[in-house]
Amino acid sequence: TPAIAVAQGKPNPETEFVLNYFALQAPPIVSTVAGNQVVLVDHNTYTQAPDDIKAAKIIGIIDHHNLGGIVTEDPISVLLEPVGSTNTIIWELYQRAGVSIPSSIAGGMLSAILSDTLAFKSPTTTDLDRKAAQSLAVTSHITDMSKFSQQMFLAGEADLKTAEIDNLLQRDR
Repeated sequence: TPAIAVAQGKPNPETEFVLNYFALQAPPIVSTVAGNQVVLVDHNTYTQAPDDIKAAKIIGIIDHHNLGGIVTEDPISVLLEPVGSTNTIIWELYQRAGVSIPSSIAGGMLSAILSDTLAFKSPTTTDLDRKAAQSLAVTSHITDMSKFSQQMFLAGEADLKTAEIDNLLQRDR
């Protein structure tokens, strides 16, 4: 199914580091989804969706968070798993489909797993997160996940002392 990944805001410094490291482009920023078909990824609440989400047709959800109260008129595809990162679920989808993951995309996915699981220190981390990360590390040529995650987290912390408070509060939205 043709689809376009989009974001609701500018990448935070940690994400900027990852995009630059793996030569990836940030997805386009959208503020409206009315009239479009959408798949919610890494969230399933109205409060994290665009303001006009109820004027869009939600056709799917891929998430690792608790259910957040989204209501749809039609049945939809829902993939919710109790793992540390939504990218672990996406890695599983690639595996099931037998599709190779490009090195740069694997690096971005690995980074998301490392970020979500706090480099496997979060209590939500599962063995499947570790398995997915190991596979993605090989594909993306990251030989030391600990060292890479430290670089990534340091990049994310770089502007904490100088950033505007509103920016910090909205950063992960």
